[in-house]
Amino acid sequence: MVAVISIFIIIAPLDPWTYITLFTILTHTVVLYTIQRKLMPVRRLMGFVVFAMGSSVFIRALSTLLGLPIIFSTNIIAILTSINLLYTVSRGCGLGGGKTLVVGFVCAGSLLVVFTIAPLATIIGMSSILLLSIIFRYLNILGLNILKTEGIKAISGFVRLILANEVEPLESILSSIGIDKRIEFRFLLFRNIADNNPKAVIAIPGLHPGPFRSIGSSRISNMLIEEFERYGVACVVLHSASSHELDATNSRQVKNIIMDSVNRVLSLSRGIRISPPFRLDYDDFTSFNLVIDDVVYSMISRISHGMDDISYKVQERVLHDVGNVVIIDSHSSYVDNHNPVLELDSDLYIKMKHMLRNVLQISGTMRKYDIVDVGCSRLRVSDKGNYELGSGGIVAMVLRFNGDSFSIFSFDSNNILLHTRKRLAERLMKEFNLNDIEITTTDTHSIVGVRAKEEYSVLGRRMKIEELYKLSREVLSRSLGQMSRCSVEEHIIESCLRVLGEEGLEKLRMFVSRSVRVIKPLIIIIFAFPLLPLLFR
Repeated sequence: MVAVISIFIIIAPLDPWTYITLFTILTHTVVLYTIQRKLMPVRRLMGFVVFAMGSSVFIRALSTLLGLPIIFSTNIIAILTSINLLYTVSRGCGLGGGKTLVVGFVCAGSLLVVFTIAPLATIIGMSSILLLSIIFRYLNILGLNILKTEGIKAISGFVRLILANEVEPLESILSSIGIDKRIEFRFLLFRNIADNNPKAVIAIPGLHPGPFRSIGSSRISNMLIEEFERYGVACVVLHSASSHELDATNSRQVKNIIMDSVNRVLSLSRGIRISPPFRLDYDDFTSFNLVIDDVVYSMISRISHGMDDISYKVQERVLHDVGNVVIIDSHSSYVDNHNPVLELDSDLYIKMKHMLRNVLQISGTMRKYDIVDVGCSRLRVSDKGNYELGSGGIVAMVLRFNGDSFSIFSFDSNNILLHTRKRLAERLMKEFNLNDIEITTTDTHSIVGVRAKEEYSVLGRRMKIEELYKLSREVLSRSLGQMSRCSVEEHIIESCLRVLGEEGLEKLRMFVSRSVRVIKPLIIIIFAFPLLPLLFR
């Protein structure tokens, strides 16, 4: 910012208007900081000043290099750009009545300054603000028609989430378009038989971990891990058959239900029998299966292709078409440009259904045990700005039956490259002499929308295989060093939560797609309109 201001002064004509222009822009900056202090820290205000003065500096520098006369209208360009930025940022961040008056007064005063330089530029400035107002008015109507709330409130909610991590404004809007639904949480608890204390748990929440950042159930994997660890219980979180229509709309409600569920699970006791895991491949599908009494928990992924979420509708159809199978989406099959959604009655569904029928048939022949050796450990990982691993880190569980060892890995990530998953599994199985290993991700959305211009980064894109192997090796070694004999319990807890639902999800998508198309002209108005006075010099 200092560099831009210095260049602005150095290459500007030595007249009072240069410093009036600078004073006007800095006044806008102070007003913006005063009314939006939480959202606009100093580093963002620096960007505001750079944008406001950048076009003026560029034109002055270009004129100097080409030996052209310094254009006096560049003062107007800087002031008008600053006015438009102040107005747009203030509206987008949301303003109360009093603050709106302050911004309006400052903009009007700035236009009066421009009027003393060039009346025509004042008309252009007023026209640009009028056009911006029309766009904001249209966004409000769009929001009322789709979300039943003013569009600026929705945009302000997004802005406040991105800039200050305030979840309440946006969650309030999402809750207004959502529906109440009973959600099933499944827990497989392993209790140490030596002291009867819970040792580890496999948690399978029926909610989808979304929509993004800290909104709704985006952080549900980390919430579960941290809540169980408060009681000294290691937690592996797996992805149920669910997609974005089962995103929760209120993170506080999710947190409260998790706290209640964990308390209930740890206070209950109901022994069940468990089989050793077995794997079955069919066509391009592979499944890692656990039999709990008469229920099969099937962790599904692809062998050579990618796959996106398996929806809860698929789970419901499988219960009808196949039998008592709980689908777990391993969410570990990402292939660039080929990650189809598994939809009902598609070829993928038919193949998966045939595989699960074979799984169910084999499950009836599996020997079941009352006691299993279990080890489980979590490794907190410093992601170093990669945004590929959430705060849940890496969790590894080892199950041992009569000397045969199996492992379940859970990476707190949105997905993992297919070839990375395969290489990790091969190396870990070979080094630790495992009979089999299932690598999963939680599909956390806490790392979605945190990097500009990027939806999310798949695990293995930036983090190299050697680094992931080193971390995986460490957490698996810890788990093997903490083995103890455990009984097994299955707990199913239902809770009523507010979720987006299919209609709410479609409304959100519709508003975002339409508002983005409308917002694009804002950029043109903010930066192009102030250049128009140059045409009349």
